[in-house]
Amino acid sequence: MMEKLYSRKLIVTLAAVAIVAVATFIGVELPAQNAEALLGVVAAYLVGQGAVDVAGAVKAGRDLGEAARGLRVAAVAADEAIPSE
Repeated sequence: MMEKLYSRKLIVTLAAVAIVAVATFIGVELPAQNAEALLGVVAAYLVGQGAVDVAGAVKAGRDLGEAARGLRVAAVAADEAIPSE
C-alpha cells in the first residue's frame, strides 16, 4: 500500500489538483482554458504511464486482462480529472 503513495501518477495528479485548488483559494482567476490545458496534460501523462505499465506487465508475463484493468483505471482517473461542462 505504501508504494502506491509514492506513485508518480498519484503525485502528478495531486500536484495538478493542488495547483488549481491553491489558485482558486488565493483568489487568482485561472482561465478555464489554462485549467483544461493543465488537466489535459495530466490526463495524457496518466494514460501514457498506464500504457507503459501495461506493456511492462505483459513483458513480465502477467495476465493481460489484469494489465488491461490497470490501464482502464488510469484512463478513468484521467477522464474524471477533466471537468465536465
